[in-house]
Amino acid sequence: MHSFKNLFFAFVMGASAAFIIACSEEESTNQPAKPTVADFKAVPQLKKGNYWIYILQELNAQGVTIKSYTDSVWVVSDTIENGVHYSVVRSSLSGSFKTYQDTAGMLRNDLKEVLFAPKTGPLGKESCYSLSVTDTLSNINFPVGKLVAASVVYTKDNSCPIPLDIERKVYYYVNKIGLVGYEDFKAGKVVFESKLLRYKVKE
Repeated sequence: MHSFKNLFFAFVMGASAAFIIACSEEESTNQPAKPTVADFKAVPQLKKGNYWIYILQELNAQGVTIKSYTDSVWVVSDTIENGVHYSVVRSSLSGSFKTYQDTAGMLRNDLKEVLFAPKTGPLGKESCYSLSVTDTLSNINFPVGKLVAASVVYTKDNSCPIPLDIERKVYYYVNKIGLVGYEDFKAGKVVFESKLLRYKVKE
């Protein structure tokens, strides 16, 4: 079963960017420019009572679903430890874990791994993957509807001494909702995916 503790909740967060796109050249001076991921800020949607329910699917080399299950994720509480504010999150599959923001605005888990950063471009290596936030926004169909999602990509570092089965991970998140889905790639094909079924988020 897929473990989400270190990666799946990487992007249970939202932001304050507005998705307003200029309709024409004539109107462009009066309309905000098309947003990019740079508009997003690492403001976690981790208030007590917020929850997200996802459908998870394992796929074979032909893209056929071979296993499907759901996971419920909810914010249980928050706590202060050694002066650091942690949000306590629980998954029906992976149990409880904590997230926090460091002084640089990085969102990290309780293992101090970087989960997200409020900027685009390469963010260094985490767990033998190179992490980058792209400036691409995509219209993607999810069970909750079509959403404009930003993507964050983990790419396998071939110099890592640890064998890695998954070569690339792509996470999608949406303003004021948080993580809406992700995909794992092997040999260029999606072998695992998650999509948001429903959610409740208090701003």
